Amino acid sequence: MPLLNALLLLCVVAISMILLPSTPGMHMLDVGQGDSLLFQEKSIQVLVDGGPGSEVLTRLAEEMPLFDRTIEVVIATHFDRDHVEGLSHVLNTYDVGMVLMPMHTATTTDIKKQFIDMLTQKNIPYRYAWYGQSVRAGFLTLRVMSPIPGGEWQRLAKSKSNNASVIMRADIAPRGKKPISFLLTGDAESGIEKQILSRVPADAFDVDILKVGHHGSKTSTTDAFFSATSPSASLISVSATNTYGHPTKEVLSRLASTQIFRTDTQGTVSILFVGNSWRISCNGKTHLPFLQELCIKK
Repeated sequence: MPLLNALLLLCVVAISMILLPSTPGMHMLDVGQGDSLLFQEKSIQVLVDGGPGSEVLTRLAEEMPLFDRTIEVVIATHFDRDHVEGLSHVLNTYDVGMVLMPMHTATTTDIKKQFIDMLTQKNIPYRYAWYGQSVRAGFLTLRVMSPIPGGEWQRLAKSKSNNASVIMRADIAPRGKKPISFLLTGDAESGIEKQILSRVPADAFDVDILKVGHHGSKTSTTDAFFSATSPSASLISVSATNTYGHPTKEVLSRLASTQIFRTDTQGTVSILFVGNSWRISCNGKTHLPFLQELCIKK
């Protein structure tokens, strides 16, 4: 009997090792008309937003190791349903280490209060995001670029919940490997874009990959903002059945110089370090899985 138990234990360990992602990366999860990004390195996960409904649980199960039931950091960029509703399901399903979120919201519903009540009931620590904060998890570093404390941000954030979005630069830097950088903008609109362009050092915007704001709405990703970021690739999280006209022709035109990846046509989009380069893997609704090298032009 002890020998049988030992063999079973070895099998469990072996299965865990097989299912454990070996390289760091990021997944833009296909959650419909909403946002959800999973940064992952082995057993360390940082989840940015959860999309609407509970679809995020299906997507997390596809990407996370089978026996990993902990998400170290959850970030709610703002309190609109299409970003935060799925996080309530995550809190009920996974052990969460801490939560980062904005202080203000213009949302008229009580979704923010319900979310904080859940955190309190589950004894999950949370912090309000401010410019200058950083979160480090494994090879990942997230730096908060907005909210910027002061009256201007509060005025914009209280006028529209999109403008309360936590904006971050994310850098994945595996030891001895080429790093990759992302700009995550939530649903922040042109007023916030203009503010941070005038207040944040220019080199903070110089990234490899832009997570396009507000699902490609014309209210975000202005010419000035896009020019400051100069990305090689653009990511758009959007539903094929959305009634908002996302992504708009105006924004797609601005992004034309980049490689554009969309969840509505390509499903979950994964950016992983494979061999000696970063690669983008798309598989889902197109039923045409592919792996292509992401050419970093910088």
